[in-house]
Amino acid sequence: MRIGLIEINDSGLDVSLDGRPLMRSPGYAVIANQRLLVGAEAMQNARLLPRWTHTRFWQQLDTQMLKVGHPQIRHSADLAYAHLASIWTAIKDRRPDAVVLATPGDYSREQLSLLLGIAKEVGLPVQGLIDTALVAANGHPLNQQVLFLDIHLHRVTLSELQTRNERRHAKTVTVTDSGLHRLWDRWADSIAKQFIRSLRFDPLHDAISEQRLFDALPDWMRNREEHADLPFELVLDTRAYQTPVSTEQLLPACESLYPLILQAIKAQVADQTATLLISHRFMGFPALMEALSMLKNVTVERLGPAAVMQGTGTHLDEILGENGQINLVTSLANPAADNHEVSPAIDRSATHLLFNYHATPIGQLLRLEGIHQGQLLKATEQARCVLNSRGGSVFVVAASIDRVYLNDHLVDGELEVKPGDQLVIDQQSIRFISLDQAPSTRP
Repeated sequence: MRIGLIEINDSGLDVSLDGRPLMRSPGYAVIANQRLLVGAEAMQNARLLPRWTHTRFWQQLDTQMLKVGHPQIRHSADLAYAHLASIWTAIKDRRPDAVVLATPGDYSREQLSLLLGIAKEVGLPVQGLIDTALVAANGHPLNQQVLFLDIHLHRVTLSELQTRNERRHAKTVTVTDSGLHRLWDRWADSIAKQFIRSLRFDPLHDAISEQRLFDALPDWMRNREEHADLPFELVLDTRAYQTPVSTEQLLPACESLYPLILQAIKAQVADQTATLLISHRFMGFPALMEALSMLKNVTVERLGPAAVMQGTGTHLDEILGENGQINLVTSLANPAADNHEVSPAIDRSATHLLFNYHATPIGQLLRLEGIHQGQLLKATEQARCVLNSRGGSVFVVAASIDRVYLNDHLVDGELEVKPGDQLVIDQQSIRFISLDQAPSTRP
């Protein structure tokens, strides 16, 4: 049985099949002269046709009438239908047998019902709806307070994972009604000013060069995560322009956002100890980690792009409805392996690493280089960390200065691992399992 996942975030709907990413489609729609563009094609025309661009239909997701000048588009739900239909068409050669929808935590019951109606009209074989925060927080002990911070095109959300009767529920609040859309505008303005200073070239002087700047901006911001000094390159038909852009030049765009985030987190945490999970959509944000370091008693963990996908795979049996029925999941129980810190000791040793639905045997010695394109890389020369099996136990040693974490703790020296432990490398979580503890992903 082939399982598809669509994570609904209007900055980009992430689509995967059996634990492998397929595509990302931003929540943009452009309507001009009764022609409808959606997804990436719409985003690539948004600056050319700003008056006819729509970016709030996934956030609003209702049936309030819009004036859009297209005979088949009446409201936001129609735009969402067109967007989902385009995704379903794009993956027609690899369509799954069942689909799980990971949805924003602030969606109302009415919006979830509307979403299911849209999916049915499109033809998606939806068998499960799950809160994004619930599966993103997979693997964290039930006795910890866990928060999940995410960003959308027009809002920032903070979810608190609450534990009741050994099951975890998510409660989501809106931190601010400003999101990536406004930040991209501000960052583009800062970059344009730098182009003017360094090259006497204004990329915002006409629609074509402005569109090219906005096309390049999201990926450039993400790449800044590892290369903060990465210059911004703007390629036009006849010339490539390049200019350095510093963190200090980008930071003013966030000056009003970061205090709101800190205030919201403090309100949820109070005097407790908590773990804050940061969505991968914050990659490249200037000085964000420095701002979050001001929080007391809060451990910050950055999630990789595959976090929701991996969490969904772990809880697939809970999420999927039986006999083709749709299961609306409002809470999840952490697997017993995840909760070993508060349960009786597990007397079995870890035998495999589980990542992206694939189990890698540890054996007597396993040397890891890192993660590349969703795959674990075994080290051929210099290892990032080394796993040793001896005396019926498994131990991990960080073999380089790069940070490697075990259950949110920096690996310093040799540490023993157990099934259910989480190894974090390259900002992505890998689970230790024993062979008979691998989560079911259904045949």
